[in-house]
Amino acid sequence: MSVRPATISIIALALFTFATPLSRAQQSENQLHIDLSGQWQFSVGDDLAWKMPSPEEGQWTAIDVPGPWEPQGFSNYDGFAWYRRAFKIPASLEDADLVLHVGRIDDVDEVFLNGIFVGATGGMPPAYYSAYSAFREYAVPRGVLDPAGENIIAVRVYDQTGDGGIMEGRIGIGARPSTETDFIRLDGVWSFRTGDNNSWAETEIEKQGWSTVTVPGNWEPQGFRDYDGYAWYRKEFFLPAQPEPVPYVLVLGKIDDVDATFVNGREVGRTGAIDSGDMSGEDWRRSREYRIPADVLKFDDYNVIAVRVFDGTGGGGLYEGPHALYPEAIDESLLRSKLQNLLRRVTGRQQ
Repeated sequence: MSVRPATISIIALALFTFATPLSRAQQSENQLHIDLSGQWQFSVGDDLAWKMPSPEEGQWTAIDVPGPWEPQGFSNYDGFAWYRRAFKIPASLEDADLVLHVGRIDDVDEVFLNGIFVGATGGMPPAYYSAYSAFREYAVPRGVLDPAGENIIAVRVYDQTGDGGIMEGRIGIGARPSTETDFIRLDGVWSFRTGDNNSWAETEIEKQGWSTVTVPGNWEPQGFRDYDGYAWYRKEFFLPAQPEPVPYVLVLGKIDDVDATFVNGREVGRTGAIDSGDMSGEDWRRSREYRIPADVLKFDDYNVIAVRVFDGTGGGGLYEGPHALYPEAIDESLLRSKLQNLLRRVTGRQQ
């Protein structure tokens, strides 16, 4: 793996700073442009079809958000439940970097916008772990919302014991300005396919059989539950013209478990023994950063990133950011500031 050690430490510091659960006093202070507090539709039980904009019929009832579900007619209920609400986006927010605030949720959640996964906190059964103290804030991927029509947010919740639901905090959508003009953001929707075929590293491939997932995020809550093994991610990006070609650095955050990464069909880095599937180390904890030589890149043109992943057990995929591309020559102090700003937008969190 080709790395820049100083940069790796910056990324590790940024990830440590922003990946820990937030207390109420630490919630982001950006303005809510769309207030989603108030009445939502609510149903106990669990049906993944309920994430879709037009789900199958369910026994839905009105419930106030935020607030636990127990005093609202669901006393002593523990288990799965879903929340849904419709909203519209004003024209002023069409080009903004949006952050969805879903407050503090007891215990675990998965959140979908128009059927597209946008984030999760905690661990759903059978790999359950609670995140009841964390205030949820998720970046909204570009292209997920319909600026001209109605949008649907769906929140899947699992409560192990005691009070459950969207408990407290700010509920709505805020915006942050986009200022990192020399960064190319790579979070959002990627093409995805289970299986393994080395030809999928090439720039031109057959598109049939591919689906989409949101990055960052494990693939399990995005339609691939209980899948372990090989899978591929692909994303196209445009690289502006430069006075002269320069190397770039590709930041892919953390990947569970191991990977080999290609740009325009050429391998630029790998972490772990992906060919043998050896899971003896802790590569899933390592932040990926790969140098892309200038002669690999196509300037004033579109480029393709392909990431081959092997997951041995548990959650898999490009699960934690940041995900971005930047010129290698960028000043280190400026890089620190830009990576932290990127993480604030991607995770919805501030120092």
